[in-house]
Amino acid sequence: MLRVGRRVARAVRPGGPEVVEVGFEELPALADGEVLVDVAAAGLNHAETLIRSGSYVVRVPFPYAVGGEGSGRVREVGRGVALQPGTRVCWGAIPGSCATSLVAPAAMLVPLPDALSLDDGACLPVAGLTAGGLARVWPLESGATALVWAAAGAVGRMLVALLANRGVRVIGIASGRRVEGVRAAGAAHVIDRAVEDVGEAVLARTEGRLCAAVFDPIGAATYQTSLRLLAPRGCLISYGELSGPIPPIDPRDLFDRSAFVTRFSGTR
Repeated sequence: MLRVGRRVARAVRPGGPEVVEVGFEELPALADGEVLVDVAAAGLNHAETLIRSGSYVVRVPFPYAVGGEGSGRVREVGRGVALQPGTRVCWGAIPGSCATSLVAPAAMLVPLPDALSLDDGACLPVAGLTAGGLARVWPLESGATALVWAAAGAVGRMLVALLANRGVRVIGIASGRRVEGVRAAGAAHVIDRAVEDVGEAVLARTEGRLCAAVFDPIGAATYQTSLRLLAPRGCLISYGELSGPIPPIDPRDLFDRSAFVTRFSGTR
């Protein structure tokens, strides 16, 4: 039985922000294990713009409800749900989060600690899931050196913290005042790309030994540099296209150090 409606943002065709329209839709009654949440804030990231462009590796049929993460308060719960109405929660990987409310499985919702605001909660889940997956995709031993591009971003800072907590020696790349946040996250060294040559700085910080892993969300603009910074049998983990997709991989580029290149999708 239909019981409540919501306003929701939808991308009606491929394109920029101009293709997003806000409409109204009805929501069904709660099933067992489901929760009705009043959305307080929705998180948006670069993947949203890539998917909306229609040319990204991740394809969805148009029109579709935009937004995949957010935060809010529980309004009502279905049978078998331990969460109480009024609980502040956050979530990731729930399509249609750019809305006034949503129905979601309780198992997909995480209670938000008091120390974090609802705005904080809206931008943490996907970054946390991504960073956690990246830290596992190429396991590093304590004492190994890893390079993290875009280390001042949400994913970057979490990844720095996770790796440092495992004893990995992290070199973070950021710029300006954002370098302090990377250092606070646990990076052993922070390179300000606005004033230093990244390649020369990494060579100096590692005393020529380079890196067991390079985590790169930038893509085309940094691909060749990332390859050059790998130690023998090191791995480049590409997980974004902020500057465009990486070029086709030529195995000969990997020959001199028997290096590896992998693409992290976040779904495996």
